[in-house]
Amino acid sequence: MLNYNICGNPNGELLVFINGAGLSTWMWYKQLEFFKDYKIITFDLTGHGANCSQEFSTIKDLANDISKIIVAEGKNALLVGHSIGAQATLEMLRSYPHLINKAVVVSALNKDMGFKKTTLKMISLSYPLIKSKLFSKLQFNQLKLPQILFEKYFDNTLTISKSSLLNLTKDNMDFCFSQETDKANKLIYGEKEIKAMRDSAEILSKLFDTEVTYLKGGHGVPYVDESFNTIVKSFFEGGTHND
Repeated sequence: MLNYNICGNPNGELLVFINGAGLSTWMWYKQLEFFKDYKIITFDLTGHGANCSQEFSTIKDLANDISKIIVAEGKNALLVGHSIGAQATLEMLRSYPHLINKAVVVSALNKDMGFKKTTLKMISLSYPLIKSKLFSKLQFNQLKLPQILFEKYFDNTLTISKSSLLNLTKDNMDFCFSQETDKANKLIYGEKEIKAMRDSAEILSKLFDTEVTYLKGGHGVPYVDESFNTIVKSFFEGGTHND
């Protein structure tokens, strides 16, 4: 069982936030207060932070871990997943639909990526740089997170093993979701996402027969666009996947 945090209203509807790779529960700092009427679950991914003792294996295994948390804390849940957390949300829709009420998919990659072997080799060779604050700062600045969170970001990256990093990168690039679902879902992407992300948005939009909500910024819309929280809450309180 993953280590996880509970906050908000213990009697509220269960809401699970699933962060992206290299990040931690603190990425949801703008959501924890806004959604305080819900029973909120946050956790570090396997191979990260409080769960670094468990190596990251696959997104499917991560979804299995999330299903155990939901069963332990409630019969079903609302999900919000970002990046690889959004891929885990899609895997939950595929493997554990009975545990989901509604799902918000934020910036999920869902397109076959080329140059996989080259990418993995480059990551393997550059892994020692993970201990460099300068290198970490360059990556951090691309995320558009507040500078006050840098030390937490850097400390979290130090917990990620080389094998976990390679496993999550490979599974992220290999991930493919191609089935319809009757669960209400919402797709949110940044206006300035890379082409592979924009293509993924359109693939999922056609698959789910729903429009994509594009918010300002790139890959970090949950903490960049101030309208993110109100859009998600409105969806939870009555919207369908076609809204």
